Amino acid sequence: MVKTNTQFKTAKSLISRALTIFFLLLLTFGAEAQTYTKPTHTYGCQYNRGTATTYRRDAAITTVVITDESGNVVYSKANDGCNNNPNANISRDHYTLVEPTSAFDLSGGSTYTLTVGLYNPDARTNSCYLGAWIDFNNNKSFADENEFISKNLIIIRHNSTNSFTFTVPCGFNTATTRLRLRTDYSTRYINGATSHSKNLYYGETEDYTLDYVVPTTTSSNFFMPDSAFVGTPINFTNSNQSGYISQNWTIDTFDYNTTNVTHVFKAGGNYNVKLVSENCNGVDSTTKTIKIITPTAPPVSDFVADKSVYEIFETVQLTDLSTNGPTYWNWMFVNSATKDTIDGDDITALRGGDPYVHKNPSVLTG
Repeated sequence: MVKTNTQFKTAKSLISRALTIFFLLLLTFGAEAQTYTKPTHTYGCQYNRGTATTYRRDAAITTVVITDESGNVVYSKANDGCNNNPNANISRDHYTLVEPTSAFDLSGGSTYTLTVGLYNPDARTNSCYLGAWIDFNNNKSFADENEFISKNLIIIRHNSTNSFTFTVPCGFNTATTRLRLRTDYSTRYINGATSHSKNLYYGETEDYTLDYVVPTTTSSNFFMPDSAFVGTPINFTNSNQSGYISQNWTIDTFDYNTTNVTHVFKAGGNYNVKLVSENCNGVDSTTKTIKIITPTAPPVSDFVADKSVYEIFETVQLTDLSTNGPTYWNWMFVNSATKDTIDGDDITALRGGDPYVHKNPSVLTG
């Protein structure tokens, strides 16, 4: 049978569609197949060489804590010792996906502190080394520029912790990705940015799933009282405690670059307070006015303590509630039975004109 031109076109169209679907399936399969490498450790943090004899055991990851710029805990892992520890070196494992689903958010432009604890299961006192990576662009690799967040190897002594700060870069899409921590006892093995996936000797590797979050708005705002007295510490509290690259304040000709600010005005009057906030989306600013009042009457003394009865060697926290803006404080403890007195001659924090020291002192008893 001789095919007509119409039949030929129909067959060609069917073949073209079939090939298109085939290539789409290949692309889909390739995207799904892309996954993170599973790194290995020859000996790991629990090495017995298949016998009852215990050999060298180093660099188990214990606690992991991430805090934001304001000290808020973003993520915390309790001490879980040496994970996935084989009885012989032939398993070449000691890799653990600690968090298989997203356990915390990291916001583009924000700075965080990562604190990691290590210990040697055989109680050896030698220091070990930590490397940390985040796959910011979510390409299932830790090899890209700036993904080695520890920058240098972090030295951690046996049964202790160490911390470093890192800033999450802007420019990526919101996605679920991973943090990787790796340890070993020597820089001969874990030696920089390229050690994210290679075989190490001792230690272990832990991965944590997280969400990289892109801020959707830029908004500058803060909270403060409408007025205050001369010489009184005033708290200016930022409404954005995280998610911002920078926070720059201008108060009474003074400049600050912290998230929150405490400031003391030396003279009465109306003052402008300006905050400029920047995140991955841009910059926004807010200006407010505060009235500073010069007292016209002597202070009316008042205070409160955090408890009414203390044990010896406890800390007493005193909080001044006096009105009319006091600028000098003279605290004293008087023994009702013996009339003995503890005052500024004994503890310097009890007497003076520094509002940061003398207004609300903490005093150790005993």
